[in-house]
Amino acid sequence: MLGMVLLHTAVGAVIGMRFKVLFLGPAIIAGLLITTGVGVAAGWRCNGIVLAAFVTLAALQLGYLIGCVLKDVSSRARRADVAGSPMDSNARCKNAPMVRTSYQSYL
Repeated sequence: MLGMVLLHTAVGAVIGMRFKVLFLGPAIIAGLLITTGVGVAAGWRCNGIVLAAFVTLAALQLGYLIGCVLKDVSSRARRADVAGSPMDSNARCKNAPMVRTSYQSYL
């Protein structure tokens, strides 16, 4: 059961990093079907299957939240790395002319 929880959390994180929230619905349905199938094949009792289904729901949603947070953190870090001072961004381009950006540089 712990392996299923970790797997569903990882799947939720991947979904959170790659897809929008609308993709979470079909993933939840697929996760519930997989969990129910595993429970029936393993011979679990009905209350064990229901508990595993609720844990699957929670794990997918928690993983989705973790994936969204990771996506946001990585995009902020990427934007901070790209955004520098105007002089730095002009200096990176080989053909860009050097432009004075402040009034005091003309004095």
